[in-house]
Amino acid sequence: MIRIIFIMILSSLALIGLIDLFHIVKSIILKANHVKFSIVLPVRDRTADIEFAIQSLSNTLEQKNYNANLIIADLGMDFETLQICYAIAKDNPRIIICNPKEVEYFSCEVNV
Repeated sequence: MIRIIFIMILSSLALIGLIDLFHIVKSIILKANHVKFSIVLPVRDRTADIEFAIQSLSNTLEQKNYNANLIIADLGMDFETLQICYAIAKDNPRIIICNPKEVEYFSCEVNV
């Protein structure tokens, strides 16, 4: 009788352990930090709401804990817009400002 109870307790603990192990493996596989990607924001001329757009994208990436870069492609920004972009990028290492030809060098490789 004691042997049967002991086997039932061990079986229950083994089942709980397997379920917990399954959840750990699932969280590791589906975790967003393992995926690296880049978001390219093309900006040209004078953009009035550029600061809001950059801050919104940057905050979303941080809140979701994504392993991503925000690339601002300079398609002919005016001086004031460029200064705003550089001021924001100075405080955030995940924001990169470059011209369109340099985007491919700063973007992440996608392995499918």
